[in-house]
Amino acid sequence: MEKHPFPVGTPEKAGIPSSALIKFLNAIKRQRVCLHSFMILRHGEVAYEANWAPMTPTELHRMYSVSKSFVSVAVGIAQGEGLLSIHDRVVDYFPERVTKHPHPYLEKVTIRDLLMMSSMFDDQPYDGAKDMDWISTFFNT
Repeated sequence: MEKHPFPVGTPEKAGIPSSALIKFLNAIKRQRVCLHSFMILRHGEVAYEANWAPMTPTELHRMYSVSKSFVSVAVGIAQGEGLLSIHDRVVDYFPERVTKHPHPYLEKVTIRDLLMMSSMFDDQPYDGAKDMDWISTFFNT
């Protein structure tokens, strides 16, 4: 088994009663919530971790909107350091990936729009990204 990238503790050591975790897991099962995995990290240690088949700790999978939380923090830091502005157009960062005649809406999409999930798509364009080239899929959908 691969060594865990974080120190591993116990729920009790982290101040979390195991009974609370059992209650949570039972509620997840009862409500038929489809989770891939979750991890409780507290005081720098993994207090609890669970994965549901077919997912494993090393399986790559979509994180959906939780990724936006991490990205928005990074964007905020980058803006604070003057590296970008949330009002910058996305096409300006990927000129080689934009089609010759992009849709006018695509030309107007800003970093702020993406962070607010208000680009121009009714649906997520990544469903068509068979080759994992998310950038080209975004610009060519």
